[in-house]
Amino acid sequence: MPRNGRKRKTKALDKHFPEGILFDIVSRLPVKSVVRCTTVSKSWYALIKSRDFIATHVKQSIASNINDDSSHYILDLLLDEHGGKPCVVLRDNVVSFDPVYSVDLPMDFELRKCKMVGSCNGLVCLTGTSCFADGCLIYLWNPLLRRIKRISCTSSCCNRLYRKFTDVGFWYDNEKNDYKLIMIRHYINKGLPQNDKEQSQVELYSLYTASWRKIDDVKMPGILLDGAAVFVDGSLNWIAYHSLERTYSILSFDTRLEVFQEMKLPNYDHYNSVIPYLVAYKGCLALFVAHCTGEEDVLSLWVMKEFGVAESWLEEYHVVFEVDCIFSVGFTKNSEIIYATYDEMFVYDFEKKQSRDIGLGFRCDADSLVEYTESLVLLDEKNELQEN
Repeated sequence: MPRNGRKRKTKALDKHFPEGILFDIVSRLPVKSVVRCTTVSKSWYALIKSRDFIATHVKQSIASNINDDSSHYILDLLLDEHGGKPCVVLRDNVVSFDPVYSVDLPMDFELRKCKMVGSCNGLVCLTGTSCFADGCLIYLWNPLLRRIKRISCTSSCCNRLYRKFTDVGFWYDNEKNDYKLIMIRHYINKGLPQNDKEQSQVELYSLYTASWRKIDDVKMPGILLDGAAVFVDGSLNWIAYHSLERTYSILSFDTRLEVFQEMKLPNYDHYNSVIPYLVAYKGCLALFVAHCTGEEDVLSLWVMKEFGVAESWLEEYHVVFEVDCIFSVGFTKNSEIIYATYDEMFVYDFEKKQSRDIGLGFRCDADSLVEYTESLVLLDEKNELQEN
């Protein structure tokens, strides 16, 4: 068809489809179909790349995924010492996890290693392992769209001397339609008295404004945050280890009020060799505990029935295993727990009391797998992978 003919057809299409109707129809399509629609015309392109359309499409996708088994994915990060760095998107088919497609990481990290901080609405947050010592780069990545957003921390954060380590959390602010990061930098100020040497600096990043802002210094003497943050009830939650008292607790950051609080863990002192991991279970904060009794390995799942209330902890499941259970990765669409042994990854159904091998092989830590859903997030951002 001649170019003028295509233009006339596009204008007629735009005329017969008012923007409101077009918005409603296209926002219900799968991600790949929506991306193809951006080539129809300039008006369609502008509509689909708008912030409101992308947010609406995410909400529509989440609503449809609730009843669609084929739309629940796990992102598997396969870093190895030979430099291979593919990510594999696995579909949760209830019976098994089947590879859908693979994609290479679009950035290089020191020692060819990286850490997945978390995943939210199709956007994966990654940092280099050096970020937790002396690096400053954080990446927001949409694997399906192959789009990347590189985020550098502020100069004030980078100039801190005697840094110990850094913790990063990632979440979606539903009220403001914004994706946000929290960076907690722990450092030692040798110019202060012994009891005040350990200091912390907390900063928040907004993808919408593309800027960092500092919140009041938070004193966390002797606290080490362990594992990725778990988002429940508007709060980011970490396992916190108090090096002085040698005790564990939960450090929680209320993302709406921007304040920290500590919460007690359930009483599992009667177990030996305890390794606690925070997880989200059916909308509640939960604690996965793998422990050894000397003769058997036991998996316990404690659920905080009322968020923030320590008295509401309940040991909902207590299962004896014949294999060495190391840590929990998360849960499947049907609330089965994904856990690792020294050799393989398994899925356990608490209600049926059945375990099955999902054929992924051993993963060195719980950060190699995250829940993932395809989305248009970052479609309206410049692709910094191409620019650099």
